[in-house]
Amino acid sequence: MKSGKFFNLTITLAFAALLSSCGPMVHFFNVDERVPARIPLEFGNDNIAVFSTITSLTDSAGNKTLNFERDSLLMVKIASGLASGIEENMALDSGTIPVFNHYGNRWSDLVNPSYIESLSLNSGAELMFVLENLQIESLKILRLTGSQLNNSPAVSYVYMPISVDVGVYDGINRALLASHNKKDTIYWEIFSKQDLREDVIQSRLYESLTNLSTVIGGQLAREFFPTWNPQERYLYTFSRTEWLNALKFSDEFKWREAMHIWLMEVESNNRMKSSAAAFNIAVSCEMMEKYDLAIDWLDYAKKSFPLEGIDGYKTILTRKLEKQK
Repeated sequence: MKSGKFFNLTITLAFAALLSSCGPMVHFFNVDERVPARIPLEFGNDNIAVFSTITSLTDSAGNKTLNFERDSLLMVKIASGLASGIEENMALDSGTIPVFNHYGNRWSDLVNPSYIESLSLNSGAELMFVLENLQIESLKILRLTGSQLNNSPAVSYVYMPISVDVGVYDGINRALLASHNKKDTIYWEIFSKQDLREDVIQSRLYESLTNLSTVIGGQLAREFFPTWNPQERYLYTFSRTEWLNALKFSDEFKWREAMHIWLMEVESNNRMKSSAAAFNIAVSCEMMEKYDLAIDWLDYAKKSFPLEGIDGYKTILTRKLEKQK
């Protein structure tokens, strides 16, 4: 399980002599950097349910909209995709999170604590994701006519903007925790022997749209969970026992133990070794999210000896420090 800001994904040894035969070697390794959720939530052990709001597909008089049958199915598919996405991110068995339809109104019912409580009691869920206001714009079609000379097919590029709202409700405290408007655009590339009529294109894309709605629900789930971005880092080392011991500690993500060794090497009369040790300490500080301290050690490394990569690494750390503030 990933924990903390960085997670050691894989270790790849790539030793390469630099500068001279007695210069440092480079040890590359990969880490996963944790990116916070766009919409952070405390899930805990709460039971979860997903709802699609059928009444959001009717007009002010309660009449079904023109595409009610299509849109209600797509809403359910998005809800199913959202439930599956939450299950995947929480390592739950498939089908753990139920999906319901409800017929309340956003402006009159969902602002009513009693209605939220009734949804919670009826579903057995303390945390509820409620989908509303599915908006599907008309297809936009760009046609490229095929050539009869080389028998190339006609091509139609189709795109369709889509958006849906999701509200997250606390069934215990009967309150709205978060809300988000998910916007996306679906693209298709259609090849045919002849130009297709728009109604033919629409009918052929309906099944595809139904399947993609589940994908959109899964993408929506990601907004509530942190993601992990792979990053490559490297350390400088020498073929001496103390340096190899520090490297072993770093492979195990025991950065404090490794730093203890590098701190002694910083005092070396060999400027190159002193710089390499300071650079490695900067990497250790980054792994512990101490970006300001890491930058200080990079400055020390550069003053000792201008090892390759110091300036580029400092740029990366400076950006992280700015985001941290």
